[in-house]
Amino acid sequence: CMMLASVLLTAGALWCAASQEPIAFACARGLVGFSAGALSVSHFVHTIEFMGSRRTMVAAIGALSFAGGICVLTLMAYFVRPWRDLLLVLFWATVPLIGMTWWVRESPKWEAALGMDVTETMHFLARFDGRPVPTMVFEAQKEGPREDLLVLLKHPLAMRLAIMALAWSSVSMAYYALAMSVGSIGADIYLSSILGAMAELPAVAMFFCLADSAYVGRRLMTVVCFIVAGGLCATGALLAPGSVELLISVIVSRFCISAAFTVLYIWGAELFPTAARNGALGIQSMFARIGGIAASVVLVYAEAPLLYVAIPCIVAGLLCILVHETAGQPLPDTLEDVLYHHDNTPMVDKGKG
Repeated sequence: CMMLASVLLTAGALWCAASQEPIAFACARGLVGFSAGALSVSHFVHTIEFMGSRRTMVAAIGALSFAGGICVLTLMAYFVRPWRDLLLVLFWATVPLIGMTWWVRESPKWEAALGMDVTETMHFLARFDGRPVPTMVFEAQKEGPREDLLVLLKHPLAMRLAIMALAWSSVSMAYYALAMSVGSIGADIYLSSILGAMAELPAVAMFFCLADSAYVGRRLMTVVCFIVAGGLCATGALLAPGSVELLISVIVSRFCISAAFTVLYIWGAELFPTAARNGALGIQSMFARIGGIAASVVLVYAEAPLLYVAIPCIVAGLLCILVHETAGQPLPDTLEDVLYHHDNTPMVDKGKG
């Protein structure tokens, strides 16, 4: 999946730079958006399955890379003013992805969940790390029916997916609405873009410190960030345009939304078993794209856009209270593992249970 997405992303980037007609350019941009979304989701799921208990660090590094990418893109846009030249530079930046994804091995957890032999992959990883091959048993390789995406229709996964899809849609709508509204407050567009990205850095630090905490965790952090951001956006809708109070509300709201977005990436993956994890996160990401589209519509046509952003955030925050906490628990491999987690008990050895 990552290899195909990388090829499509590179082809779409070149198509964008070479397009002469608006329709062709729109199709090329659509291909870039489709492939970039597929690549980011599959890469994230693949990485956290490799990293195990250190997956919070993976999410934090990913969020920092995203914010850093915005800063780099802004600087590139500042110095490379012709937009077609900028697109050509971005095309060359995507070319190395093809070779990098070709080298990456499949996740052993994913192979085990599908009943595949993981011996070759484990030997490769052991040689790469200079360690002996671990003598581990993958529970998902035991005899029994293999799970697929249809498992998402079963309890409690269906309710989890519905709530998380709404949460992703709301956080994406808020994130892009706030990002696009910063430039209209009065600062230079390039400076506003960099300052907005830098506001995400302390949000990532807060996520890294609190997401694995026994006192906070994924659920409480997401709920608080959603409700605070929604309250600030609702307050911002009542403030005068261009005021310092509005600027503060927008920046703090973006801080909260950035923290919630980072949590949802890892929380949305941890809630589902291995065989359906990539598909579940893909569905959530699709709803995030819908939220991003809605942000553009709201900013253009709504009289009080921040109010339309605030309501979904508050609703999503309240619904996230119903979703299971996953901090400190291993990634579930099967629906049976999910049911153990759903009762808020640690996963037990099925041979002893």
